Amino acid sequence: MRRILGTTMAAALIVSLGAPAYAAEVTLRDKAGDVSEGRVDSPGGYVYQSDVREGDVVRTNFRHGPRNIVVTSTFRALDGVGEYHGYYLRLQTARKLFREVDLEAGPGDWRGRTTVTRGDGKRISCGVTHLINYATNTVRVVVPRTCLGKPKVVRATAANAWTRPDTEDPSQADYVEIDNPHNSYTEANTWTRWLKRG
Repeated sequence: MRRILGTTMAAALIVSLGAPAYAAEVTLRDKAGDVSEGRVDSPGGYVYQSDVREGDVVRTNFRHGPRNIVVTSTFRALDGVGEYHGYYLRLQTARKLFREVDLEAGPGDWRGRTTVTRGDGKRISCGVTHLINYATNTVRVVVPRTCLGKPKVVRATAANAWTRPDTEDPSQADYVEIDNPHNSYTEANTWTRWLKRG
């Protein structure tokens, strides 16, 4: 499924450069009812679905602590439904070191599994932990600072998606629902401010 959504999420995580601003922690609050719906393997044709609560992010907190970068997202609803759920995080240091953390869950594994890749796409192991809490509608990802070379500052981009079958026409590709805490667009085309170790 990761391969299928690769093109979609690569577009959803397009980022642009911004002016430096420093904090140890930042919380982004997202507009409710701004989930974009499309089809898996379809590069365009997304429409807003204000009635989709599942995967509709309410807020995401990014914290650069002494040992870890902790990202916690809260959703309007978070349940074990559909075929696939993905939570995507990109991190960048001032030295342009990139890490992408993908947390994926679905039938048979609703607790989820993480993979971490470098900027060139090569998988690495660096002790990332996570918790998907369906009772509190939250997802937390903890990335050790050592995974990024113990940076002084880091910035992040987050996005999420989930898929569900078309129950009216099963021959069609699954629906994909996309959201992010940065804006109300399909693409999360921005970074957080720079987060200085707290």
